[in-house]
Amino acid sequence: FETFLSAAARIGGGNPTLPASHARSFIKPGQARVAWASETVPLQGQKANATNSLSWDQLEAELNASADVLAEIRRTSENLPTYWVSNPTNLARPPVSNYIHLRNAVQWLAADCLVALHAKQPARAREDLHAITRLARVYREDYALVSQMIRVAIVGLGVSATWEVLQADDWMEADLSAMQEDWEQLDLARDIERGVVGERAYFEHHLARLHDGDLGLLQLATGGTPGAGKSAKDLLERGVLLPLWRANKVSD
Repeated sequence: FETFLSAAARIGGGNPTLPASHARSFIKPGQARVAWASETVPLQGQKANATNSLSWDQLEAELNASADVLAEIRRTSENLPTYWVSNPTNLARPPVSNYIHLRNAVQWLAADCLVALHAKQPARAREDLHAITRLARVYREDYALVSQMIRVAIVGLGVSATWEVLQADDWMEADLSAMQEDWEQLDLARDIERGVVGERAYFEHHLARLHDGDLGLLQLATGGTPGAGKSAKDLLERGVLLPLWRANKVSD
Protein backbone atom coordinates (compact mmCIF):
# COMPACT_ATOMS: atom_id res chain seq x y z
CA PHE A 1 0.00 0.00 0.00
CA GLU A 2 2.94 2.34 0.70
CA THR A 3 4.06 1.82 -2.89
CA PHE A 4 0.62 2.78 -4.15
CA LEU A 5 0.51 5.92 -1.98
CA SER A 6 3.98 6.90 -3.14
CA ALA A 7 2.93 6.58 -6.78
CA ALA A 8 -0.34 8.43 -6.19
CA ALA A 9 1.51 11.26 -4.45
CA ARG A 10 3.72 11.71 -7.52
CA ILE A 11 0.89 12.48 -9.92
CA GLY A 12 -0.57 15.31 -7.84
CA GLY A 13 -3.46 17.24 -9.36
CA GLY A 14 -3.28 18.85 -12.80
CA ASN A 15 -5.60 18.70 -15.80
CA PRO A 16 -6.38 14.95 -15.47
CA THR A 17 -8.37 15.68 -12.30
CA LEU A 18 -10.80 17.88 -14.26
CA PRO A 19 -12.68 15.67 -16.76
CA ALA A 20 -13.23 12.73 -14.37
CA SER A 21 -16.11 14.40 -12.57
CA HIS A 22 -17.62 15.49 -15.90
CA ALA A 23 -18.14 11.97 -17.21
CA ARG A 24 -21.76 10.97 -17.78
CA SER A 25 -22.81 14.63 -17.63
CA PHE A 26 -26.57 15.00 -17.90
CA ILE A 27 -27.66 17.56 -20.48
CA LYS A 28 -31.40 17.02 -20.10
CA PRO A 29 -33.69 14.66 -18.16
CA GLY A 30 -32.87 11.09 -19.14
CA GLN A 31 -30.06 12.09 -21.50
CA ALA A 32 -26.32 12.35 -20.83
CA ARG A 33 -23.41 13.45 -23.00
CA VAL A 34 -20.69 10.97 -23.91
CA ALA A 35 -17.59 12.79 -22.72
CA TRP A 36 -15.01 10.88 -24.77
CA ALA A 37 -16.95 11.54 -27.99
CA SER A 38 -16.71 15.33 -27.54
CA GLU A 39 -14.36 17.36 -29.76
CA THR A 40 -12.60 18.82 -26.74
CA VAL A 41 -12.21 17.55 -23.21
CA PRO A 42 -15.29 18.43 -21.10
CA LEU A 43 -14.19 20.42 -18.09
CA GLN A 44 -16.12 20.50 -14.84
CA GLY A 45 -17.75 23.87 -14.26
CA GLN A 46 -16.80 25.20 -17.71
CA LYS A 47 -19.14 27.93 -18.92
CA ALA A 48 -20.94 27.52 -22.22
CA ASN A 49 -19.18 30.57 -23.74
CA ALA A 50 -15.75 29.85 -22.24
CA THR A 51 -12.83 30.33 -24.63
CA ASN A 52 -10.33 28.22 -22.72
CA SER A 53 -10.39 24.53 -23.55
CA LEU A 54 -8.30 21.41 -23.21
CA SER A 55 -7.64 19.25 -26.24
CA TRP A 56 -7.51 15.48 -26.09
CA ASP A 57 -3.93 15.61 -27.38
CA GLN A 58 -2.92 17.91 -24.50
CA LEU A 59 -4.57 15.68 -21.93
CA GLU A 60 -3.04 12.53 -23.42
CA ALA A 61 0.42 14.12 -23.44
CA GLU A 62 0.10 14.92 -19.73
CA LEU A 63 -1.08 11.40 -18.95
CA ASN A 64 1.65 9.81 -21.07
CA ALA A 65 4.26 11.80 -19.18
CA SER A 66 3.16 9.90 -16.07
CA ALA A 67 2.52 6.57 -17.79
CA ASP A 68 4.98 4.73 -15.56
CA VAL A 69 3.30 6.10 -12.44
CA LEU A 70 -0.16 5.13 -13.69
CA ALA A 71 1.13 1.63 -14.45
CA GLU A 72 2.40 1.40 -10.88
CA ILE A 73 -0.98 2.54 -9.56
CA ARG A 74 -2.77 -0.10 -11.62
CA ARG A 75 -0.38 -2.80 -10.40
CA THR A 76 -0.57 -1.92 -6.72
CA SER A 77 -4.36 -1.48 -6.76
CA GLU A 78 -4.66 -5.28 -6.70
CA ASN A 79 -3.53 -5.54 -3.07
CA LEU A 80 -4.98 -2.82 -0.86
CA PRO A 81 -5.66 -2.85 2.91
CA THR A 82 -9.11 -3.80 4.15
CA TYR A 83 -8.84 -1.61 7.26
CA TRP A 84 -7.88 1.98 7.94
CA VAL A 85 -9.04 3.40 11.29
CA SER A 86 -10.17 0.23 13.07
CA ASN A 87 -7.37 -2.15 12.11
CA PRO A 88 -7.58 -5.01 14.65
CA THR A 89 -4.06 -6.16 13.79
CA ASN A 90 -2.43 -2.80 14.50
CA LEU A 91 -4.54 -0.75 16.90
CA ALA A 92 -1.50 1.05 18.32
CA ARG A 93 -0.64 2.71 15.01
CA PRO A 94 -2.79 5.77 14.28
CA PRO A 95 -4.14 6.00 10.72
CA VAL A 96 -2.63 8.46 8.28
CA SER A 97 -5.02 10.46 6.14
CA ASN A 98 -4.56 9.46 2.49
CA TYR A 99 -7.92 10.38 0.98
CA ILE A 100 -6.38 12.99 -1.35
CA HIS A 101 -3.98 10.45 -2.83
CA LEU A 102 -6.81 7.95 -3.37
CA ARG A 103 -9.01 10.58 -4.98
CA ASN A 104 -6.24 11.81 -7.30
CA ALA A 105 -5.42 8.26 -8.37
CA VAL A 106 -9.04 7.51 -9.26
CA GLN A 107 -9.44 10.82 -11.11
CA TRP A 108 -6.30 10.18 -13.17
CA LEU A 109 -7.40 6.65 -13.99
CA ALA A 110 -10.84 7.91 -15.02
CA ALA A 111 -9.25 10.60 -17.21
CA ASP A 112 -6.95 8.03 -18.79
CA CYS A 113 -9.98 5.84 -19.41
CA LEU A 114 -11.73 8.67 -21.29
CA VAL A 115 -8.59 9.38 -23.34
CA ALA A 116 -8.31 5.68 -24.20
CA LEU A 117 -11.92 5.55 -25.34
CA HIS A 118 -11.45 8.69 -27.44
CA ALA A 119 -8.35 7.14 -29.04
CA LYS A 120 -10.12 3.81 -29.69
CA GLN A 121 -7.92 1.90 -27.23
CA PRO A 122 -10.42 -0.35 -25.43
CA ALA A 123 -7.82 -2.53 -23.69
CA ARG A 124 -6.29 0.50 -22.01
CA ALA A 125 -9.71 1.77 -20.93
CA ARG A 126 -10.56 -1.67 -19.55
CA GLU A 127 -7.38 -1.72 -17.43
CA ASP A 128 -8.18 1.72 -16.01
CA LEU A 129 -11.72 0.73 -15.10
CA HIS A 130 -10.53 -2.50 -13.50
CA ALA A 131 -8.06 -0.54 -11.34
CA ILE A 132 -10.83 1.83 -10.24
CA THR A 133 -13.00 -1.07 -9.08
CA ARG A 134 -9.99 -2.47 -7.19
CA LEU A 135 -9.49 0.88 -5.46
CA ALA A 136 -13.16 0.85 -4.47
CA ARG A 137 -12.42 -2.22 -2.34
CA VAL A 138 -10.00 -0.36 -0.08
CA TYR A 139 -10.96 -0.28 3.65
CA ARG A 140 -13.99 -2.48 2.92
CA GLU A 141 -13.86 -4.15 6.37
CA ASP A 142 -13.21 -0.98 8.35
CA TYR A 143 -15.72 0.04 11.01
CA ALA A 144 -15.11 3.77 10.59
CA LEU A 145 -17.86 5.49 8.63
CA VAL A 146 -15.36 7.87 7.02
CA SER A 147 -13.63 4.87 5.43
CA GLN A 148 -16.87 3.79 3.77
CA MET A 149 -17.67 7.33 2.64
CA ILE A 150 -14.28 7.47 0.90
CA ARG A 151 -15.29 4.31 -0.95
CA VAL A 152 -18.65 5.84 -1.92
CA ALA A 153 -16.79 8.72 -3.58
CA ILE A 154 -14.55 6.30 -5.48
CA VAL A 155 -17.55 4.26 -6.63
CA GLY A 156 -19.30 7.43 -7.82
CA LEU A 157 -16.43 8.22 -10.17
CA GLY A 158 -16.21 4.56 -11.18
CA VAL A 159 -19.88 4.29 -12.09
CA SER A 160 -19.62 7.36 -14.32
CA ALA A 161 -16.52 5.93 -15.98
CA THR A 162 -18.33 2.61 -16.48
CA TRP A 163 -21.21 4.36 -18.22
CA GLU A 164 -18.72 6.05 -20.55
CA VAL A 165 -17.07 2.68 -21.26
CA LEU A 166 -20.40 1.08 -22.12
CA GLN A 167 -21.10 3.74 -24.77
CA ALA A 168 -18.31 2.24 -26.89
CA ASP A 169 -19.09 -0.67 -29.19
CA ASP A 170 -15.70 -2.40 -29.02
CA TRP A 171 -16.54 -4.89 -26.29
CA MET A 172 -16.74 -8.65 -26.48
CA GLU A 173 -18.94 -10.72 -24.19
CA ALA A 174 -15.88 -11.68 -22.13
CA ASP A 175 -15.06 -8.00 -21.54
CA LEU A 176 -18.57 -7.21 -20.36
CA SER A 177 -18.61 -10.25 -18.08
CA ALA A 178 -15.30 -9.19 -16.53
CA MET A 179 -16.62 -5.68 -15.86
CA GLN A 180 -19.75 -7.10 -14.27
CA GLU A 181 -17.69 -9.44 -12.10
CA ASP A 182 -15.53 -6.53 -10.90
CA TRP A 183 -18.55 -4.57 -9.72
CA GLU A 184 -20.31 -7.58 -8.22
CA GLN A 185 -17.45 -7.98 -5.75
CA LEU A 186 -18.53 -4.74 -4.06
CA ASP A 187 -21.29 -4.59 -1.45
CA LEU A 188 -21.50 -0.96 -0.39
CA ALA A 189 -24.80 -1.36 1.44
CA ARG A 190 -23.29 -3.99 3.74
CA ASP A 191 -20.07 -2.05 4.25
CA ILE A 192 -21.78 1.28 4.96
CA GLU A 193 -23.89 -0.49 7.58
CA ARG A 194 -20.63 -1.71 9.13
CA GLY A 195 -19.40 1.88 9.23
CA VAL A 196 -22.61 3.08 10.90
CA VAL A 197 -22.35 0.32 13.51
CA GLY A 198 -18.75 1.27 14.22
CA GLU A 199 -19.59 4.96 14.48
CA ARG A 200 -22.41 4.24 16.92
CA ALA A 201 -20.15 2.05 19.06
CA TYR A 202 -17.48 4.77 19.03
CA PHE A 203 -19.84 7.43 20.38
CA GLU A 204 -21.42 5.08 22.91
CA HIS A 205 -17.95 4.34 24.25
CA HIS A 206 -17.02 8.00 24.57
CA LEU A 207 -20.36 8.98 26.06
CA ALA A 208 -19.79 6.31 28.70
CA ARG A 209 -16.38 7.84 29.42
CA LEU A 210 -17.93 11.27 29.82
CA HIS A 211 -20.61 9.83 32.09
CA ASP A 212 -17.85 8.38 34.28
CA GLY A 213 -16.25 11.79 34.61
CA ASP A 214 -13.45 11.44 32.08
CA LEU A 215 -12.89 15.00 30.87
CA GLY A 216 -10.03 14.11 28.56
CA LEU A 217 -12.27 14.08 25.48
CA LEU A 218 -13.73 17.47 26.26
CA GLN A 219 -10.29 18.87 26.96
CA LEU A 220 -9.16 17.58 23.57
CA ALA A 221 -12.19 19.07 21.80
CA THR A 222 -12.00 22.48 23.48
CA GLY A 223 -8.30 22.85 24.13
CA GLY A 224 -8.89 23.05 27.87
CA THR A 225 -6.80 21.50 30.61
CA PRO A 226 -7.54 21.17 34.34
CA GLY A 227 -6.39 24.16 36.27
CA ALA A 228 -6.34 26.38 33.21
CA GLY A 229 -9.49 28.29 34.04
CA LYS A 230 -11.85 25.68 32.54
CA SER A 231 -14.02 23.85 34.99
CA ALA A 232 -15.92 20.66 34.26
CA LYS A 233 -19.06 22.76 33.81
CA ASP A 234 -17.28 25.01 31.29
CA LEU A 235 -16.03 22.02 29.32
CA LEU A 236 -19.46 20.40 29.32
CA GLU A 237 -21.19 23.54 28.08
CA ARG A 238 -18.57 24.27 25.43
CA GLY A 239 -17.90 20.75 24.23
CA VAL A 240 -21.36 19.16 24.45
CA LEU A 241 -24.25 21.48 25.16
CA LEU A 242 -23.25 24.29 22.79
CA PRO A 243 -22.67 21.99 19.77
CA LEU A 244 -25.99 20.26 20.47
CA TRP A 245 -27.78 23.59 20.66
CA ARG A 246 -26.20 24.69 17.38
CA ALA A 247 -27.18 21.46 15.67
CA ASN A 248 -30.78 21.78 16.84
CA LYS A 249 -30.88 25.42 15.80
CA VAL A 250 -29.75 24.53 12.26
CA SER A 251 -32.26 21.69 12.18
CA ASP A 252 -35.09 24.00 13.26
